[in-house]
Amino acid sequence: MSRNISRQISNEKDILHAINNEKSIGVSVQWVRLELLDIAAQLRLAANADIIVGMHGAGLTLTLFAPPHAGLIEFKPKYFKNASGHFQGIARWRKLHYDRWENTDPILEKGDTHSEIPIPVVSDMLYKMRRSICRN
Repeated sequence: MSRNISRQISNEKDILHAINNEKSIGVSVQWVRLELLDIAAQLRLAANADIIVGMHGAGLTLTLFAPPHAGLIEFKPKYFKNASGHFQGIARWRKLHYDRWENTDPILEKGDTHSEIPIPVVSDMLYKMRRSICRN
């Protein structure tokens, strides 16, 4: 079955490499393509995640199953005008840590399905999220 997945991160491999090699952030990242996993595997990942990171989309609903100490980092592409506060609301309801980056630079958009997320944005958000989680 072929799926046309929208709202993807175009530089995901670069981000993964940079974050896993940046020791000062203090996190290790596992990159997962949810659309390739069955629902049981998705739920297991969410239940064991300290920080869930992803583009605005249905996959972030897995935050409902994250541990009580977890955090959510949401990326919103510029081309997606209808992003709501649903995931922020889920995080608030669950008393999870939350942060969101909204792209304002059209150069970072690669067509209408892919966005480049600057590596410093990701590393800074992960560092801050880790500090926020560990402080509590």
